[in-house]
Amino acid sequence: MPGRRTARPPRAPSVVVLSRRQAERFLAGDFDDELQEVREALAAGLRERRRRSGLTQAELAGRVGSSQPRIAAIEAANPGTSLDLLIKCLLAAEATWLEVAELIGAARKRP
Repeated sequence: MPGRRTARPPRAPSVVVLSRRQAERFLAGDFDDELQEVREALAAGLRERRRRSGLTQAELAGRVGSSQPRIAAIEAANPGTSLDLLIKCLLAAEATWLEVAELIGAARKRP
């Protein structure tokens, strides 16, 4: 009949194919290596950004309410450093959200 719409079949959900190792790591929640790669990329970006902004570690520490030794540990990619603190420091060092995203993306593209 004209003007009458037929129902479309439901779309199949997107499927992500994981290797057995990836699936095991996903189920075990084991992403420490990947997180450390991201942490290292953000830490290197922080050090570079802080220097370009002309800030000392002590000045950056004052901006984020931390201490100079803590900033040094953050820039050294200490495994105990949270990603949110790294991002907070980057933004305090005048990085843009785009720069933060690019740092994370670059870490994920490394072999």
